[in-house]
Amino acid sequence: MDYFGFSKELKLDKFLPKEFIYKQIGAKESVKKLFVENIEKIKIRSSIKEEGTNIKAYKNIEEKEVYEEILFLKIEVKKKGKEEKIVDIFHNIFPRQTVIELKFNDLIYLSCASKKIGRTSQVIEKVYNTGWFQEEKEKEFIESLNYKNYDLKNLKTFYESIVKRIRAFKISENSFTLEKIEEKENKFYEINETKELLNNLKEKLRKEKQPRKKVEYVNEVKKANKKLEILEKLKK
Repeated sequence: MDYFGFSKELKLDKFLPKEFIYKQIGAKESVKKLFVENIEKIKIRSSIKEEGTNIKAYKNIEEKEVYEEILFLKIEVKKKGKEEKIVDIFHNIFPRQTVIELKFNDLIYLSCASKKIGRTSQVIEKVYNTGWFQEEKEKEFIESLNYKNYDLKNLKTFYESIVKRIRAFKISENSFTLEKIEEKENKFYEINETKELLNNLKEKLRKEKQPRKKVEYVNEVKKANKKLEILEKLKK
């Protein structure tokens, strides 16, 4: 995780025993087994707060947007195959924003998650993963992770800068460049929005009883299908 460019003062390198974690969360036997069979070491590499960084915390209590600390975890795994399950567990353990690095031999897997954090609970909205990659083959992506490239207005914009890079890397199809982030994200979301619109129209068409309204929905479905076809071609 040195590629994030944090100073020595921000590095904790604090080991977390596996047994301590699954006892603290009251883990089921299946989760204990997952830890034992798949996880080698767990370490908190860094903790980013307003104190010590001058990056302001962010709170919007009504929207459950609380950004007071960002934890950077490094987890060495014994094998591949359970990475999605592992990061999901750790995103749920900590009621704050987390950036997780899984390490297996020379492979890296990064993960972060958007969360709604209340006073006594949190809800994971979406988890973003890079998939496995070799650091030496993704130099431009690694360079983009240096925190000096982020929006440092507050801890929310700081964390969203990481999310943005991981999300862009995932959809970049091995052609990541910072210049292409916005272009790829816009196409990605426009395609998803069109697919969602198409599904909604099909559902309305299925339920509609009035012939005239059915014809309207049929025409709208055709338009949405045509738009999606064009967007898919542009993505290639």
